[in-house]
Amino acid sequence: MKSSKASAETGAPIADLKRGELWTRLAWLPLFGLVFSLVYLGLRPGGAGPIFVYMTGRLLIGLSALFLFLWGLIVGVMRRPLIRRERVRAFVIVVAVLVASNYPFPYPSSREGKPSVVDFRLPVEGEWVVLWGGEQRDSNRLAGFYPDQRWGMHLVMELDGRSFDGGGEDPEQHRCFGEPVFSPSAGTVVGVVDGIPDGAVLTASSEPFGNHLVIEVAESEYLFLTQLQNDSLVPAIGETVERGALVAKVGASGFSMVSPMPHLGLHLATSPIAGQGEGIPWSFHGFMSDGVFQAQGLPRGGVARDGRFTGARVMHSGPPGAD
Repeated sequence: MKSSKASAETGAPIADLKRGELWTRLAWLPLFGLVFSLVYLGLRPGGAGPIFVYMTGRLLIGLSALFLFLWGLIVGVMRRPLIRRERVRAFVIVVAVLVASNYPFPYPSSREGKPSVVDFRLPVEGEWVVLWGGEQRDSNRLAGFYPDQRWGMHLVMELDGRSFDGGGEDPEQHRCFGEPVFSPSAGTVVGVVDGIPDGAVLTASSEPFGNHLVIEVAESEYLFLTQLQNDSLVPAIGETVERGALVAKVGASGFSMVSPMPHLGLHLATSPIAGQGEGIPWSFHGFMSDGVFQAQGLPRGGVARDGRFTGARVMHSGPPGAD
């Protein structure tokens, strides 16, 4: 009688007290899924599988953990007392999974440790600031969110701490807008997207890369030049471009969550289809970085909490237009 009375007072069925609530048992599933996903990604198998797990699988695992957390919260409010040992354990599991599944760690590309042997040059003339670039997430936000842009780079022009004049509402106010873009390497053009108008700086586009070029620089190595100015792209699909050749101008035709301003984007991937390849490590040859000549390297980027550009100031070391 006392047991029945206690169960009635708490509002929890005796069966729940004996075997635990369903949501507390299901809480282990997203944890197992996350562990499996991390092990799978760590093996670096390459292909579409790990890209799906990195971009979509972790999201689904996080959503399932959030669903279980809300389910448990509702059950706990309806069936007092809220704090029970099995519930606390389940809450700890789903919260840990929710946090870990959303942590933006760099994509473990199968090409890591196998850099491109192509000799790349910076695609611009004059001094530019590396907004995002390098190996690590603190200097390169691209590394923590996009598998194909694992070693990508965003470049802007800056003067006295500002990348634009006026209020920056119009693309033309940004210092890099309309600047010439040169091919970082010889290769064959395999992709051209043009005709997207240059619009307001913070307007999202249906094409995240905006107007862009895709150049095959080696077998299974595709160079992307993105955020180009409308009607400025010079080569057509199938044409061969030389290293240092003028190919376009910097525009504002796409939208980037990590760089919501006119900039020049470039990255090297294993697929010519945007967003479907893995990033490839690469390096640039013959450039100045913060006033020091670099025979070879990958410039670092970065932005301070107060908005200051902390990335390297880079410049192609050759004369204008030279490779």
